[in-house]
Amino acid sequence: MEKTILEYGIVGAILLYFLWKDKSTFEMYKNTMQRMADLLEAIQKEQSELKKDVEEIKKFIK
Repeated sequence: MEKTILEYGIVGAILLYFLWKDKSTFEMYKNTMQRMADLLEAIQKEQSELKKDVEEIKKFIK
């Protein structure tokens, strides 16, 4: 177990714990991580759109 923690870090240890404990817990963890990834992707998309809007406003002001 110690070698696994050293090789994969704390995230790997947490993942192994969830796999060992209960498959439904792992599914919940996986779904939560997927939602977080989707939210980050949406935030990045919105941020790029806001940057475009700011550039258009700067062009309009000049």
